[in-house]
Amino acid sequence: MRRPRPACAAVLLWLDAPPAPSYNRLSVLAIDRGCRKVPMQNLGIPPRLWACHRGPVGHLRHLLLWLGALMVPACSDSGLPDLSTGLDVAFGCPCADGFECHPIKNICVAKGLAQSDTVAEATGDGSGEHSEASDVDGGEAAETSDAAAGLDQVADEATGPGETVAELPDTAVEVGEPADAEVLGEGVAAGDADTGGDGATDGSCTTAGAPELCNNKDDNCNGMTDEGCDDDNDDYCDAAMYVFGNPLTCKQTNGGVGAAGNDCNDDPAKSGAAQNPSKSEICNDIDDDCKAGVDEGCDDDNDDYCDKDMTVFGKPLTCFATDGGSGGGPGNDCNDAASNGMAQNPGKTEVCNDLDDNCNVSTDEGCDDDNDNYCDKDMKVFGKPLTCFATDGGSGGGPGDDCNDAASGGLAQNPGKTEVCNDLDDNCNVSTDEGCDDDNDDYCDAAMYVFGNPLTCKQTNGDVGAAGNDCNDDPAKSGAAQNPSKSEICNDIDDDCKAGVDEGCDDDNDDYCDAGMTVVGKPVNCSKTDGGVAPGKGGNDCNDAASGGATQNPGKTEICDNSVDDNCSGATDEGCSTGPAGMVLVPAGKFWMGCNATKDTVCNGNTYESPQHNVTLSAYYIDATEVTVAEYKKCVDASGCAAPGGDTTSIYCNWDTEAKQAKLGRGQHPVNCVNWTEAQKYCKWRGSQVDAANASKYDLPTEAQWEMAARGSCEKNGSTASNDAGCNAAMRTYPWGEQAPSCTYTIMDDGGYGCGASTTAAVGSKAAGDSPYGARDMAGNVYEWVKDWYAAGYYGTSPATDPENTASASGRVIRGGSFSNSAAYLRAGYRSYDAPVDLYYYIGLRCFRSSP
Repeated sequence: MRRPRPACAAVLLWLDAPPAPSYNRLSVLAIDRGCRKVPMQNLGIPPRLWACHRGPVGHLRHLLLWLGALMVPACSDSGLPDLSTGLDVAFGCPCADGFECHPIKNICVAKGLAQSDTVAEATGDGSGEHSEASDVDGGEAAETSDAAAGLDQVADEATGPGETVAELPDTAVEVGEPADAEVLGEGVAAGDADTGGDGATDGSCTTAGAPELCNNKDDNCNGMTDEGCDDDNDDYCDAAMYVFGNPLTCKQTNGGVGAAGNDCNDDPAKSGAAQNPSKSEICNDIDDDCKAGVDEGCDDDNDDYCDKDMTVFGKPLTCFATDGGSGGGPGNDCNDAASNGMAQNPGKTEVCNDLDDNCNVSTDEGCDDDNDNYCDKDMKVFGKPLTCFATDGGSGGGPGDDCNDAASGGLAQNPGKTEVCNDLDDNCNVSTDEGCDDDNDDYCDAAMYVFGNPLTCKQTNGDVGAAGNDCNDDPAKSGAAQNPSKSEICNDIDDDCKAGVDEGCDDDNDDYCDAGMTVVGKPVNCSKTDGGVAPGKGGNDCNDAASGGATQNPGKTEICDNSVDDNCSGATDEGCSTGPAGMVLVPAGKFWMGCNATKDTVCNGNTYESPQHNVTLSAYYIDATEVTVAEYKKCVDASGCAAPGGDTTSIYCNWDTEAKQAKLGRGQHPVNCVNWTEAQKYCKWRGSQVDAANASKYDLPTEAQWEMAARGSCEKNGSTASNDAGCNAAMRTYPWGEQAPSCTYTIMDDGGYGCGASTTAAVGSKAAGDSPYGARDMAGNVYEWVKDWYAAGYYGTSPATDPENTASASGRVIRGGSFSNSAAYLRAGYRSYDAPVDLYYYIGLRCFRSSP
């Protein structure tokens, strides 16, 4: 027999952590007067420590209340006792629908199982249940136990009568003690009888047909542990299962004292392993991470587009506007923020606001394709976006102001440009070529740049860009009356928009309007002419040439013998006799005398022809041809001149000394073999004979007069007296121009003296060689005496007006070359000399008369 034990209440405790005031799990395992372990609750969790208290049963309530103060209340439907409510409800356990509380085991089991199990154990069928009776000795409890219990006794360490709670550290038996000290979770010790009536002998089986929990135990006694807890083998307990701690089957879930699993899909046939709390949520109509619902984070802004940070499969309901395809792809919503995210998605139109509105990975595309900082007019603009900050759309958004944003050519058009005439709206003010032709005369205004022939003012061709040619485009100021198609008149207005105001009205600056111009009133440019009111009348200046024109106007006195209408009366030399017979007029003018190096390369080294210098001469007459032998004979016959040299001097002399007349056939040849003195005497004698009133005006020409008669004035050479550089370069080389000398133009050494005739030729026989004034033989046939003494450096000091070298020297100048000379000596600028007393076959003469 067993030794009687004092009446007591024995309590076996299981704690989840070392003893402390914050215990979060506790299980009441046994209450027995004999301090035997009687299973009352089996959670399937290995015990950490247990203690047996011997003492009055009445102390049990105090023990449980003390324990409840240390515990966190269990979940309402967890199947655990709620110790905080007192002893009478300590073993109550509200259960979920379809379950009921087992009155002994204190767990939730399928309805019907608790009642049948309890009945079986109450009949003493070896379930190990016991009853309690009062002992007659007033302090000890009698022990009654089922013989079939077969329970081991706990250690016989009493604390003495009256003690309430055993000191846990002192009475605890650690895990691993002898099998005699059975611990929670081990059930019946090895070799023990079946105490549960459920056929299990290893202590892990709870009740056949009970719900399986996730607790490392075979709760339903089907020979399997934690089945249904992790069918997809992803280490997470299924949400349909109750979990205690971290069971081996699904150790990633910690149910604590019992909670639902956290795997929302444990079905391997339905891709359960792809759904658990370790997974990242993707957009696929599935709760991948088992947390906050289906496809959370896929479309936080509710615009039906999946966020770009999410992986998308197909077209999920949450954001069906995105199709990730069967392989999954990134979402296409660049902003899924709940606040303002709806403003950005692929369904939006891009605007200019520093945002990627349409989520195409480009910000403000199309806003400024030409990079001129102006937003395109087809775009909506908010504020001043960086892409085109020169446009301010305001807070409400407005259209851009760039009328051309094309990458090619767009830079030329924006509000910062100045309007030009090119058929474009350059400044983007919704008007093309404004200001180009305000007077509608088809000419672009001078203030505008013109490209090509724009429609607005097509009469102007700016080619690649030039100023317009309409000098007045103001319709309020008679703009249509001024443009390049108009003729200039004298009215203080630039009518033709060309060279200034009233050009051509008074080019000689003598205050008289030219006869070729229409004059209205008294314009400033030529105020001495009154054209009256419009339409005006012709000017009264008969010569308005810049050079020489000032000598002719209504204020001048007519000059005789100059073949000029000096007073613009419409008649020439009225009241005067005609000019001398056989002479040509060389009007007053200007020319450049000496070596023209730009054309005449032969004279470049001839210092005696340099420098070329500007000379102004008064009008004069000069013989149209050289003096003939026949004409000179008249002076000899009148004893006014000495006879020329004869054959005894040279075979080339044209005078026959013995016959005292011209050699046979040479009467019209130039007289030669006369010295300077006799040449001058002839000119003066002739003047007395043919023009007694002006006899004193006859003489040999000066060197300057001879050269101008041979070369011509500035005007005769295609320039003007006012254009020094132009006149200088224009001076001709030969009397006829620039053609090389030949027998076509002159009598020279070409195929022999005298073009092969070995003599001179009749004067004036080479009309092709005429000078600009009609003087012939100015080159070739014979040299001609002129009035000046010769000085090689005279050109450097000669006067600019009517020069004549009067300083006595050893020789007098001869000009023009002869029949015995080659081309180099026939140039209009060539000069040579001989002693005044010399007479040579190559020298003759030509006379001069001043004018008038």
